[in-house]
Amino acid sequence: MNLSNQRPSITDEQTSSPLTRTVICLGDSITRGQVSASYVDVLDEKMGKDGFHFINGGVNNDLAYNVLQRLDDFIDLQPQFVTLLIGTNDILAQHTPYKGVGLRMLKHLPQKADFGWYTANLREIIRRIKLWTQAKIGLLSIPVIGEDLHSPAIEVVKKYNIAVRQIAAQEQISYLPLFERQVKYLKTTRTKPEGKAYVHFMLMTGELVAERGLLHVDYDTFSHRNGYHLVTDGVHFNNQGARLIAEEIAHWLKANAG
Repeated sequence: MNLSNQRPSITDEQTSSPLTRTVICLGDSITRGQVSASYVDVLDEKMGKDGFHFINGGVNNDLAYNVLQRLDDFIDLQPQFVTLLIGTNDILAQHTPYKGVGLRMLKHLPQKADFGWYTANLREIIRRIKLWTQAKIGLLSIPVIGEDLHSPAIEVVKKYNIAVRQIAAQEQISYLPLFERQVKYLKTTRTKPEGKAYVHFMLMTGELVAERGLLHVDYDTFSHRNGYHLVTDGVHFNNQGARLIAEEIAHWLKANAG
């Protein structure tokens, strides 16, 4: 399984005809779909026949800063819609010391990740898309990290999502409440009130990659064996998790297709 951190290549086959509506999904590994069930594939299956052409703009381990650095490639395509799902790695880089050091080296970050830098990069991404395209922008809230809704990780996600929602309002773009949808799902479907908290996930991710490559274990089996309902390793998503993301985006696209 290729876990490259390189940006996705955009070929002629990925560009759309004048009759289609191009949707670029920007994000990190959750969007890329190599170690997570692919919500972009779900969207393509659900809406491709309706004239929507989806381009996967996810890169493993990306922070908002990295999305900003590679934005021009997608602006050149002049999409009709852009979805933005980014922030998980910004949180992990700031609040998980070993992850922060690793990401700073791997992703060539010019500074330590922090809350202010994330929001500044997020604003700049949105402003550049607005300046150089006519695309409608859907900004998704940062998804759950682990499934214990009272855990420190979730509290940090909530803090970041307050800012995400404020930025969407200030920039006059659509806010897509993914986190809120996930919380509602977890509260209404699981049999035990408490969920499993996030733990350092790198070893679990490696186990998932190995089991999928060697034993063809599916995301749902791995997820449920580890006590999760939506996530596989605390960060990436099983098939139900991917469907919830796709449903949130699909609802927005249908409402804004005109």
